[in-house]
Amino acid sequence: RHLLQLVMLRCATFLLSLFLPFSELSCATMILSAAVNTLPGWVAGCAKAAPMASILLYLAPLPTTKNIMKEQKVGDLPLLPQTMMLNNAVLWSAYGVLRNEPSVWGANGVGILLSIFYFLQFLKYAPVSSETLPGTKGMHIQGFLATASIIAALAVTVPNHTAAT
Repeated sequence: RHLLQLVMLRCATFLLSLFLPFSELSCATMILSAAVNTLPGWVAGCAKAAPMASILLYLAPLPTTKNIMKEQKVGDLPLLPQTMMLNNAVLWSAYGVLRNEPSVWGANGVGILLSIFYFLQFLKYAPVSSETLPGTKGMHIQGFLATASIIAALAVTVPNHTAAT
């Protein structure tokens, strides 16, 4: 029931953002946010556990990366998961900064560091070309740099109140 209330609160905030100017939206959001304070403790516990769960997910490729470093080859593993993990961490970190949510940007900041480590180790031991990458190492680097540039440009140009909706 409480989870349903939280989902309904988020939906109501989104719908209000479509029709209200920012000043009115802020008032409406504050009123609706008061409902969140009535949620039970287990919801607050989940909110506190989420950043740690995120960090644990970013640690998942560590055994594989250690194995790559030990064998000094990647075998048939694709580079795409590392590329997307890095893009994901950068995107969520930017969102967390815009929303001023330390639990979001902090956990994903750790994700950026781990993802860069995985990405660089993979690049170091991957063959020049492979059918399993997919594409080339250069394409993955260019794709990440393009994505990070777009995220940075949006983060600089999009007003913070837009990110909050």
